[in-house]
Amino acid sequence: MTKVNEQKITTNPFYHYQDLWKSENFKKWEAEQSDEFKKYRRLWQECPRLRKAPPAPISINLELTDVCNAGNKPCIMCPKWFLKPHNQFMAYEDAVRVLDEARSLGVYAVNLNGAGESLLHKDFPKIVQYARKIGFLDVMVHTNGTMLTREMSEKLIDAGLTRLIVSVDSHIPEIYQTIRPNFKFSTVYQNVKNFIAVRDQKGKREPILRLTMVVMKHNVDTIKDTIKFWSFADYITINDCMYFDDFKVFDFDKQKINSEAKQKGLIYACAPLYQQLTVTIDFKIISCSTIYAKNYKILGHYGKQSLKEAWEGRELAEMRKAHESGRCTDIPCCEKCDLPQIELLKKIREQDGVMLR
Repeated sequence: MTKVNEQKITTNPFYHYQDLWKSENFKKWEAEQSDEFKKYRRLWQECPRLRKAPPAPISINLELTDVCNAGNKPCIMCPKWFLKPHNQFMAYEDAVRVLDEARSLGVYAVNLNGAGESLLHKDFPKIVQYARKIGFLDVMVHTNGTMLTREMSEKLIDAGLTRLIVSVDSHIPEIYQTIRPNFKFSTVYQNVKNFIAVRDQKGKREPILRLTMVVMKHNVDTIKDTIKFWSFADYITINDCMYFDDFKVFDFDKQKINSEAKQKGLIYACAPLYQQLTVTIDFKIISCSTIYAKNYKILGHYGKQSLKEAWEGRELAEMRKAHESGRCTDIPCCEKCDLPQIELLKKIREQDGVMLR
């Protein structure tokens, strides 16, 4: 039997992302960052690879809302139906309270993201501005792009947002419409173009524009053309379909993957355990932003527990130990998550890419 200390522990500091395109603007932006910013990005990679948790989270995810403007026609790969939405918005004062504690601990970054569309929050630009004011180096948001009007673009740029991450999924309107039935491709395309125009008019390099897509059977054969089409962005990434096996572009048998990984002495330790905490719309503190953590692994409730207590607590320490010893499937939320097997499959096949067909 393979001993644990003979096993190879693999991780992915960027989870299931694969870089596909980096513009000159992005490369210059990276090169011109401060030493403190570069330290933050170095820790982001080193801590998971060394399996060494820093004194405080490197980043926090703050879910400002779980309301989405997709309405009753959600995007086909959206896992939101697993959850019981509260259909709420976090009060500005509560967001400030979480940001204040996080920054006092030395947290470098905040992702204003969750199960909803953050740009629907009436105080979103104000929250971004506050986060920058108190010293966060990196303030980012994921958005479907439908609310990214010229006026919103101006507000986000002026507030000091550092990264704008827009989900696109295709360059072909019919494919886009199949994946995101309640949104119009033309709206998102024009919004993205307008954002860049507004940023250029202001003579700004930030927010860096990252476009991202979920690779599925619907779009896998057109990925290369999609990259060419959207290459006016600063940065393009793709991520694996985390939910719905019918949409995956590779054969996905968890038991088979786990068995093969065990034979090869491979185990997976999840990066967020050493990088971040998430505070949800109902103030649950969880280890990562997946739906499974929300449902099956609560580290505490903000207000009753602090971020510091959650980060240093027994629950998270036991999760790290389980992953490091090859027992991540002992944890209900990790057993249900597809990410360990996706990353193990990449390692088994010696591929960093996600199109594992």
